[in-house]
Amino acid sequence: MFRRAAVLGASCTLLLLTACGNGSDSDHGDGGEGWKPPVGTAQAEQVARRTALTPQQWGKDFQRRNGNYEYDLSEISMGRPDEDCRWQQDPDPSTDLVGWVRNVEAPGSGPSGSIISEADSMVLVHERQSTARLQLPDMRAALDQCRTWYYGDALRYDDIHMDNAGIDGVDEILAWSATSSQTAQGQKAPRGPWPVSEIMARKGPVVLHARITADPDAYSAQALRIRAARAMQTMVAHLTGEE
Repeated sequence: MFRRAAVLGASCTLLLLTACGNGSDSDHGDGGEGWKPPVGTAQAEQVARRTALTPQQWGKDFQRRNGNYEYDLSEISMGRPDEDCRWQQDPDPSTDLVGWVRNVEAPGSGPSGSIISEADSMVLVHERQSTARLQLPDMRAALDQCRTWYYGDALRYDDIHMDNAGIDGVDEILAWSATSSQTAQGQKAPRGPWPVSEIMARKGPVVLHARITADPDAYSAQALRIRAARAMQTMVAHLTGEE
């Protein structure tokens, strides 16, 4: 059994997933020839940490996000948009997974040191494959439900639409783009809209997620889609031991 561990509070507002299944299957199955999913907590933790991306794996312009780089997500509160397209967290966190997230950022070249891009990668290793299989269909339903998502009062996604993403070596893939806008927070001025690209994939009982957003003056929406796809392909390679 996977252990229960408290979430330390990552910047996973954008990474709230949408399923918490109750399946009890023991199928560790459809991950592809030669690959075996992790078994047990220790192996799952090792795989999650190995697969989540470091700054260098996003690109030479990225660094650790200041004060908020990586977190254990072994107990995560799921979520879904309500009828008004506002994301709501499930009060009962999932207890059948091991997870890890890493957050990175790219500073601008000017003297102000402002951040021009943010990215994160998340790995969730489920004890039951039946639970993992629910996540992408439920996220697809959330994408179909709303063209705008509201994350509290601080963040909004607009113009949400699905993309095509050709990622080798996975069982399921889902990609989408949007524009993200932030309201004023404390001393920070409002920000946006920035293009954002996200990809979610499943391989056996493991769910992967990569997200990148950036100042449109620094990165185009197409450039972000390419970076997100490369990031996901790198995660798959690390997951399967091909890198």
